[in-house]
Amino acid sequence: MPEFKDEGTIPRFTFRTTARAFNRDADQNILLGRVVSVSGKSYQVMLAGVLAGIVLLTVLTVLLLVGGGYTVALMCAMGIFLLGYMLYREKTEGEVKAAVKQAKKAHGVMQTSELERIVTVEFRDEGCRWAWGEGRKDVKWYDYDDFTRLFETEDLFFLSCPREPGFCVRKTDLSGGTADEFRDWVQEKCGRTFRYYEINAPKWQDMLR
Repeated sequence: MPEFKDEGTIPRFTFRTTARAFNRDADQNILLGRVVSVSGKSYQVMLAGVLAGIVLLTVLTVLLLVGGGYTVALMCAMGIFLLGYMLYREKTEGEVKAAVKQAKKAHGVMQTSELERIVTVEFRDEGCRWAWGEGRKDVKWYDYDDFTRLFETEDLFFLSCPREPGFCVRKTDLSGGTADEFRDWVQEKCGRTFRYYEINAPKWQDMLR
């Protein structure tokens, strides 16, 4: 992560919001992760594998019970239970709900004065500057090479880093240009392309309530 001076660099694009709104938008990252995972072919393969495992173990359990292999049948039954629980958790979005609950708990420890502090994200030629509040203490700098994955939804841009926590910015908080101009500029700087996903469907947003 680069060390840039605040002086002498002019932001090309700026996003400005409150910490409360920034945290709320950050929770959308949980939904994005879920949407990305279920959109991939590997997810469908995983579900098919779990279902096939349940069917196979069920047939094997029946055959073992008929043949008197009660101990092995019990082990197979335990396997059916574990696979069934995995499938239940997956279908009910158990992991997503747990992550949302944890995020809300983390937000709850923040004082009202902290939630009203201003969060500013500036995109400059040298890199990206994230600041919480008006001082220079809570500041992070990102090089554009740090952003290894770029995502876009109906309302947000997500910039993801492998080691450092990434962040998301709301399109309506943008100044310095349009969302299209920002997208093109960041893609050129990062050498990567934004991948678009829709997360505003009620089935997703209800999880955050």
